[in-house]
Amino acid sequence: MHRFTVMLISLAVLTVLVLLPCACGGGLFPDPNLETAVNEEIDRAREDNPEADYDDITGLTAIGKEIVDLRGLQYCTGLTTLCLASNSISDISPLVNLSRLEELTLTWNQVSDISTLSGLTSLKGLYLGDNRISDITPLAGLTGLTTLHLHNNQITGISPLSGLTDLTELNLSYNLISDISPLSGLTGLTTLSLYDNRVSDITPLAGLASLTTLKLYDNEISNISTLSRLTGLSVLGLSDNEISDLSPLSGLTNLMSLDLDGNEITDISPLVANSGLGAGDYLDLTDNPLSTKSVKTYIPQLRNRGVNVQW
Repeated sequence: MHRFTVMLISLAVLTVLVLLPCACGGGLFPDPNLETAVNEEIDRAREDNPEADYDDITGLTAIGKEIVDLRGLQYCTGLTTLCLASNSISDISPLVNLSRLEELTLTWNQVSDISTLSGLTSLKGLYLGDNRISDITPLAGLTGLTTLHLHNNQITGISPLSGLTDLTELNLSYNLISDISPLSGLTGLTTLSLYDNRVSDITPLAGLASLTTLKLYDNEISNISTLSRLTGLSVLGLSDNEISDLSPLSGLTNLMSLDLDGNEITDISPLVANSGLGAGDYLDLTDNPLSTKSVKTYIPQLRNRGVNVQW
């Protein structure tokens, strides 16, 4: 009887062991491609520390490795930088406890739900371009962010960004944005990309005096009077809009690159009046109905000053 009982217990234990997921090999990391990347990083860490384990990894880069499942990364609690660009990731919930992350790159994936990120308040750089994101509410509390890329998503409303006053670089291109008023208080911005959206009113940018690069291609902009206040601009992209009056640009003497192709411009005399446009600077005026005087007189004048004029 005793021997029979022992056999039953042994059989039960064996059954449980078979049914439970293995805690070694692929158990912690169901995705073999992620497991390989993590193990390679551990091997590197063990060159300096033979006892290094998952929580000792501080950086992981796995670009284009066909990773689908991030389960297991929750054990890598020491990560400060994580780059998983160009994979097939949709669920990022395993990242929820990686509170030390300072830089996270998930560009070119299939992410739509970013609620997991709301608690990652150590983040300074966040790269989420080329995904399927529409709701950016979870980003509202990430006030330490200095760089944020959200290009090529499905975003319409950007009000959650209004409090991210540490931002210096923001990319919102290729979305569905029309109202940019939430950006009015982001006075630390030096680089702002908003091309290929539905923006017509750019007055909220009036106070962003730190801007040096502003890209507004492919929008619905006709009035650029606001830009006269942004005297620090060196790169300005206004291609494919509805602009005809260039007078607000006459005082932007720091301009080095100015894209104006695909607008409704006839008179470029304000650019001639801009004393800062000179040797080595770039100006694109292609696909505009330029007046004869602009073509015969003003363009030669700019070229004589060393401006590289395309028309």
